[in-house]
Amino acid sequence: MVKSWQVTTWLMVGFFLLTGGCASVPLGDKLFSAWEVSKALQPTSEAEELAIGREALEENWRGDVDADDPLAHRYLTRVGTALAQRSRRSHLPYQFAMSETLKVNGWSYAGGLIRVTRGMVYFLHDEAELAGLLGHEIAHAAERHVAQRIDRERRTQAVKDIAGAVGALAFERAVQIAKELSLNGFSHREELAADRVGVLLAYEAGYDPWALVDVFDRMTKRVQGKRARRVWRAFQRGHVDSQTRRAQALRQFLRKQGIRPGHGRRGEQPYLPFVKALWERSGRPFTLEDITQAQP
Repeated sequence: MVKSWQVTTWLMVGFFLLTGGCASVPLGDKLFSAWEVSKALQPTSEAEELAIGREALEENWRGDVDADDPLAHRYLTRVGTALAQRSRRSHLPYQFAMSETLKVNGWSYAGGLIRVTRGMVYFLHDEAELAGLLGHEIAHAAERHVAQRIDRERRTQAVKDIAGAVGALAFERAVQIAKELSLNGFSHREELAADRVGVLLAYEAGYDPWALVDVFDRMTKRVQGKRARRVWRAFQRGHVDSQTRRAQALRQFLRKQGIRPGHGRRGEQPYLPFVKALWERSGRPFTLEDITQAQP
């Protein structure tokens, strides 16, 4: 099915080609060159994506900090890079870091800026589960989910008033879109797509892709428990689909791919020693109650 924005785009591009970019297009009470119209409808560039992602990350991260721990940085980067190199956009400058909070969550920002919380690292059981989670976040960046949302709004605004798109779907508005997606979550379709792409990235890197199903199953049990609802609130807000439905959809997808549980490594070693070392190096007054809220 051809969408209205596609018709509009091709009509404007056709007009630009016919006029050689020299004519003017009257929109509202202003005149714009065909070149300006064409430029306004161009997709968000990777340089723009990265700039938007950095700004959104900085604004969302106020009041929170990345863990100042080279061990966490090295470990997440090693696992994440092995996955990112297999993604559709392996050339993006992916960055992986851990946030100093026990809330259980993970985020993907435009341009490949990936964050997971300390609580999430403690919650996971092995490296395959970490790979499934990072693969999911990488997929959001590799599939341009933030950029596509910005592109759609840019086209809509260009049709209404080309001035709003040429001067930019203002940079501030693009950053706001990126912030909202990171905090409130992507669409049902985008989340399921990221799950599928993420587990395939993990599988191609040698991990058991069924590990992410295990994560969703444990999340369902944890969300239902009263004691730990506080640490799960952010995750529930940022992931619109229930973990039960996502686990079920992922099971069906993996079966269709002919991938059975156990195809690939789980990697309890070196993950468990990593988590233990991370805990011992933290220097934070975490209590036993804190860690049991993260771990099932």
